[in-house]
Amino acid sequence: MSNTSKVHDDVLSRAVRSGGERGTAIVEVDHIAKTYGSGAKMHEAVRDVAFDARPGEFLCVVGPSGCGKTTLLRCLSGLMPPTSGEVRLHGRAITSPPPQMGLVFQEYNRSLFPWMSVRRNVEQPLRKRLGKADRRTAVDEALAAVGLTGHEEKYPWQLSGGMQQRVAIARAIAYRPEILLMDEPFASVDAQTRIELEDLVLEVCATYGITILFVTHDIDEAVYLADRIVVLSPPPCVVKEIVTIDLPRPRDQIATKALAEYSELRKHVFEQIVGRH
Repeated sequence: MSNTSKVHDDVLSRAVRSGGERGTAIVEVDHIAKTYGSGAKMHEAVRDVAFDARPGEFLCVVGPSGCGKTTLLRCLSGLMPPTSGEVRLHGRAITSPPPQMGLVFQEYNRSLFPWMSVRRNVEQPLRKRLGKADRRTAVDEALAAVGLTGHEEKYPWQLSGGMQQRVAIARAIAYRPEILLMDEPFASVDAQTRIELEDLVLEVCATYGITILFVTHDIDEAVYLADRIVVLSPPPCVVKEIVTIDLPRPRDQIATKALAEYSELRKHVFEQIVGRH
């Protein structure tokens, strides 16, 4: 057997298709489906999706374009009810956005209030939870965590796209959620900024112990970030496979992507999405 074949077999034997042994789940997605309309106009977006997310885990969701990833995330967040099935947080059904959950979307320029300073944007969700002094401390810590100390009094329109997304991430972590849902959050920034934000969100996950569920269309990004990857089928989507990413941490943009195991996992996930072997 060649070295390349041996690496391939070793890597894929660890990438357990069933998702590996179940640990204590923080979120359980229990065979949810989502359809729109009725009769001849009915559109089936999500057919049957089941997986879990575990405490402190970085879970990525990938699939073909238009497969229903964003619809799935809206169901997970409680912004949209599934047609059937159930999403549970700590065993309780999610029927509206729960307080333990933070959200970061792709369109950061729409999620920030342009008339508010960076500080006020990050502070906004905390106003009913913390007193003034505690809010200030939480905001300062969150902005320091994303590298925005010194930009507190600027407005979103004065910042680059990458910096605006850092503000959105700071707002989410200042709230100290147990789980953070991120919908293609780096799709609208340039390549260099994307690399910086990928490493930032890994650091946030490690520092705060937040469970992250990250939807992306970028296979390289998913393999670099994830502990496990949920691979969705073409629409209407089902879970095609759950792949364990057994790469060493901390991850490094150069060293990790130079590993033979990284290349094999990337190739495998790509083949599952495009349907080639």
